[in-house]
Formats: sequence, C-alpha cells, structure tokens
Amino acid sequence: MRIFAVFLFATSSFWVTNQAIATHASSCSLNADGEITDSAPSGGNTYCFPDFQEARVTFTKILVCPSEPTRTDYLTKCLPLFENDAGAKVTLSSAVDFPMPSNGPMSVSTGTYTHLVMVINGFIESKFSVTFDSARKGSGSTDGTTCYTEGNEEVWKSGFNFAHTNVICDAAANANPGFSFEYSLYCPGGTNRTNTKDWTADPGTGAERASYWVENDGVTLQNYSSSTCPSGPLSSVGEATFQPAPKHLNFQKLAVPLVITPSTSTIEFSFDSSGAGLVKQTKNGTCSFSGGCVTALRSKAPEFSIVAR
Repeated sequence: MRIFAVFLFATSSFWVTNQAIATHASSCSLNADGEITDSAPSGGNTYCFPDFQEARVTFTKILVCPSEPTRTDYLTKCLPLFENDAGAKVTLSSAVDFPMPSNGPMSVSTGTYTHLVMVINGFIESKFSVTFDSARKGSGSTDGTTCYTEGNEEVWKSGFNFAHTNVICDAAANANPGFSFEYSLYCPGGTNRTNTKDWTADPGTGAERASYWVENDGVTLQNYSSSTCPSGPLSSVGEATFQPAPKHLNFQKLAVPLVITPSTSTIEFSFDSSGAGLVKQTKNGTCSFSGGCVTALRSKAPEFSIVAR
C-alpha cells in the first residue's frame, strides 16, 4: 500500500454544453432544426434519451472496486474515496468543470479497479428543456413546442407506486426550467414498484449498471409505504428532502479500468452526458392531446470516468 495525495476533481465533460432550449439527441430523432420528431403511438408510450443539461447530486459515498460488487458485499470489497453521511451536493453541467467531494490525502492500494460505486442521498434533481417539431401537452394547462422541468416539484401518479417529474410545455420564449425531482411511494390500490435494478445495460448510455433504493445503512432494501396516497404535485418540499430519506446505491462498470501505480498522485473524474437524459411521451386514455403528452423529462445517472495520473 502506498500513501499519496488524492485530489478528487472533475475535468471538463466530453460533450458540448446544451443551450437553454436546444436538444443534442443521443437516441431521439431530430429534424434539420434540431427538434425532436419522436411521438407516442396511439394508446402507448415512447422514450428517447437526449444528453442531459444539468443535474444536482448529493454524494455520501464514492468507492472503487477491483471486481464486480453486489449490494451486500460492496462495503467490504471496495475502497472508499469519499465518505460523508451528511453528503456533499454537486451540480453537474455539461462542459463545465465541477468540484467533486474529497477526503484529502488517503492511503490507496496499487492495483486495477474495474467498478465504481456511488451512494446518493435522496434524488437526482434535474434541470431540463427540450424542443419538439409540434406542440405537446405537459402536466399544466398550456401546450407548446418547448417542454421543461418546473422547479421544486414532486409528482405522484395517484393510486400507484409510480411517479414522473412535473413538465411544463409552452412557447420557447416562456421556458424557464428549474431543478425538479421525482419519487414514488406505495399507495393503497397501487402496485409495488421494484426498487432494485440488477446489472444491465443502460438504455440511454449503454453503460453496465445496477441500482437499488436502500436504507441509511446503505445495504438494506428500502420498503417505504403510506396509508394515504397523494393526489398531485406539491411544490413546497425544497431541494429533494424526503423522510425517511432514501439512499440510491449505484454501481457502474468502468469502460476503462482505473489503474493505481506507485507513481499515482491524483485521481480525476469526468462524466459523459450523452444519452443520460430521459423523455417519456404518452398518448392514451389519460392524454387526449393530438400531439401527445410529455410525462417525464429528467436526467439519469451519467456515466462517470476515472483517470489516475
């Protein structure tokens, strides 16, 4: 084991900053003006995955692992680079340097690390805006070609353990996206939502991931339920606070393994925003608007890279 100073920080992202209402699509179909042309089929849903624009994440743990971790063994198998129960909030913006949380100098074993673990306190908060080739309906009373997240909103789908972010659709000149988030809880008459996602390829980025909602110990699966079901959005919650506060445990297989040698002095983080956004459109019994309704507009966990120097 070699002791060296580790400075956790991020290099610039690899992707161009998205403008306020621009869409740089990863899987979304675009016309010559850069507008999304994907639309939901009658009686169904459609998803596409653009580059996300901005997200706020509160990290409580960042670890690297020499082999694939599991929910029950990652705390003993993996090496912690950062730990803070209170969490450190980081804003992720495409093509902008951002400070990552740091413990200062630490002892790190030389070797090769193939997987990354991130424990997030609460939820990923998203600031997002996209344009379409024709008007869409959001959760509000207006419709328009520009759809964006409404700040500090949480939305439940009444009767189900399911939720979507609050989306406003309006004219481009009126777009004013803010940070929003989503969560779900068990409501009477609803169905249990699986709070685990074992290793699979992410549909937006192609990264190999696994994720779980866990209790504060970081291991026990969360199973929160409620005897009453909220019927709509609440805007007084602030920045993604929720009791009992869930932790989101995220595993990622590194596309390029992290190699620590005796000469390593720093570790750099960067993220790839390509395909890390999600747009869901619906046209069914709850949406009669001719162009379809946008029911979700949010960022997913971006794909992180780690480089030792």
